[in-house]
Amino acid sequence: MTPWVEESFTQFENGINWRSYVVCDVAYNNVNNWLWTPFIERGSANRMYIEVQFSMRDCSLFPGTALSCKETFSLLYYEFDAATKEPPFWEPESYKLIDRIAADEGRFTNSADIIINAEVRSIPVTKKGVYFAFRDQGACISLLAIKVYYITCPEITKAFTHFLTTPTGAEVTSIEQATGTCVAHAREESPPSFLCTGDGQWSLLNGGCACLPGYQADTEKQTCDGEYPLPRAASWCAPSPASSTGVVAALNYRVSSFCGVAHCLAVLC
Repeated sequence: MTPWVEESFTQFENGINWRSYVVCDVAYNNVNNWLWTPFIERGSANRMYIEVQFSMRDCSLFPGTALSCKETFSLLYYEFDAATKEPPFWEPESYKLIDRIAADEGRFTNSADIIINAEVRSIPVTKKGVYFAFRDQGACISLLAIKVYYITCPEITKAFTHFLTTPTGAEVTSIEQATGTCVAHAREESPPSFLCTGDGQWSLLNGGCACLPGYQADTEKQTCDGEYPLPRAASWCAPSPASSTGVVAALNYRVSSFCGVAHCLAVLC
């Protein structure tokens, strides 16, 4: 049931020397080969992504000898929570199908023309972690590399408000609302919130904070630094630059987007 073999995959011209898992049981009927990843904890993820790099031989390479040659394989997953009594991870019935993967970039027809395919899929997660599985039913495949990760909107400071790193939601279309906190020496003018979209982008900043009286606003650094003289407090305030103009409020600051960040959970290659 598991005749996957670990081998080396080398392409000197591309500087590649990877350990890979290979299976090629095209000469048999009723093929059912499974390969599992280790248990991968989800951490803060609400949605996990898996990138698979692989190569696949074209069935035309086996004229007259292939009994069950396929040109796809199945990618499955099983969510597992150590706090519950659930079936062991190797029970096939425990797994849910993510997708049947084909070689969209192409299948190679000779050993000198190997084509590397890369496919990304994602799943919502709620339990402690996940096992991924690869099911072969008669293809000739080399699994070259696997990366499992999740996406976040990065830590950021805008409108004198600090927003922590925020994982994206469980669905690709989910929008997570993050609540910010004022930077040092600032006070809330309107409740600050920022929307984190499913692709790791910040969008639609609402509300914000403003520097307290007596503190200079630095809009570039998003800080409230130093003190400058107020009319009735000149005796205790430090001198300010001649260009100081007073408190800068940052209400309803708007931005279109900020880049997302991918946090790697596992790399198998």
